[in-house]
Amino acid sequence: MSATRSTGFRSEVNGADSIQECHTTKNFQPAVYVKQYYEYLGDENRAILEFLWRQFQSCPESADMLDFGCGPTIYQFIAAAPKVRTIHVADSLVTNFEAIQDWMAAKPDVFSWREYIRETLVLEDPSAVSCADIREREQLIKQKITRFLHCNLGASPPIAEVAEASYDVLMTNYCLEFLPAHIDFEAGMAQVLSLLRSGGRFILQFLRRTPDYPVGDHRFLCRRIDEDDFLRILPKCGFASPTIEYQIVEAEDGLNRPYESFVMMAASKA
Repeated sequence: MSATRSTGFRSEVNGADSIQECHTTKNFQPAVYVKQYYEYLGDENRAILEFLWRQFQSCPESADMLDFGCGPTIYQFIAAAPKVRTIHVADSLVTNFEAIQDWMAAKPDVFSWREYIRETLVLEDPSAVSCADIREREQLIKQKITRFLHCNLGASPPIAEVAEASYDVLMTNYCLEFLPAHIDFEAGMAQVLSLLRSGGRFILQFLRRTPDYPVGDHRFLCRRIDEDDFLRILPKCGFASPTIEYQIVEAEDGLNRPYESFVMMAASKA
C-alpha cells in the first residue's frame, strides 16, 4: 500500500476503545510500512505490478505524471518510467520524500525494490532479465523523478504550487480513503481530479470497505469506500463510463492483512 494521511488511530485507553487524533509525521514510519506490506512480493503485489504495466502500455512518451500521495514507495514508477517524460511526487509527509530520496541516493539499508523491478521487466519482456537491466531501470526512475511537492488531501488547491490541468497521468494509491471525515468525499475527489488534463489517464488503488489500516503499532482510520463510489463520481468529474476499468484483488491467504480486498481502477478524462 501507499501513503497514509493525517486522520486518527484506535487505541486502548483504560480498557476502553477510543479514537484519538494521530500526528502522522510522528506515528507513520515509512520503513515499518514498507517492511510490513512490501517485503514479501506475493500475489497481491504481483497483481499491482501487472495492472500498472498494462496501464502504461499506451501512454504517450510526452506525458507528465503526478503521483498524489506517493508514500515511501517506488514500485508505482517502474512501468511508468520508460513511458512518461517526467514524474512529480506529492505527499504530506517529508519522511516519505526522504525514503524515496534515500533510495535514489542508494543509501545503505534502504529497501532495494529490485525484486519488483525484475518482476516488471519480465512483464515487459519475458526473455532473461540481467542485473544490468535492473540497474538501468533504477537509473531511469531516478532521472524521471524531477519534483517533490507538498500536498494536502481535501484542500483547495490540493497542491499550492500546481495549477489545474497540469498532468497527463494522475496516480493516487491508497490515499483517497484517508480523506478527512469532515470533507465531502465527492468534493475532495474533484479537487484531486482537477489536476488532470483533458484526455489524461487517472490510475488509482484503494482499500475496499476497510475501517482502519495498521502500520506497526498504529491504526489509521479509513473511509469505507468501494468501486461503486468511483463509478458514481467519476462520470460527474468528466470521465466517460466506457473508459473506466477496475479489478478487485482479494487479500492473500496467510498474510494476516487488515483488509479483505483492494481495488485497482483506471479511467480517461474527456
